[in-house]
Amino acid sequence: MRLNMPQFAPFPDDFTPLKIPRLTQHTSVAHSNPPYNGWGSEEDSLANCHSLIPVPPQRDFVKFMAKDRFGYESHVLRFAAKMITDKALDQSRRFIISFYLADDTILVYEPPVKNSGKPESVGLIFLFD
Repeated sequence: MRLNMPQFAPFPDDFTPLKIPRLTQHTSVAHSNPPYNGWGSEEDSLANCHSLIPVPPQRDFVKFMAKDRFGYESHVLRFAAKMITDKALDQSRRFIISFYLADDTILVYEPPVKNSGKPESVGLIFLFD
């Protein structure tokens, strides 16, 4: 039974789907990662190349839970270091090197020395994979 209006007639009665030609050759472009530019960690820079919205790199959650669950019982290796140099002003410089086992980062901190004439330094953080 056809219920169409006369101005739209004649409709074809054959409703077989049309054949759509497919591409026989798939062209793929080999993408290469850009060289590391020194900002942040290399893993962080590569994560920004794969998406438009920057996302922080995924950390090892199992390692974090084993080494730094609550922040109070974190596993940190701390070492005292001094600068070996020929300059007289730099021979008295002392550093604290902290290695955080939860996320494999290193913090190098120089504690302030009173009456030394040098401002207090900010710690340098290094990330390792």
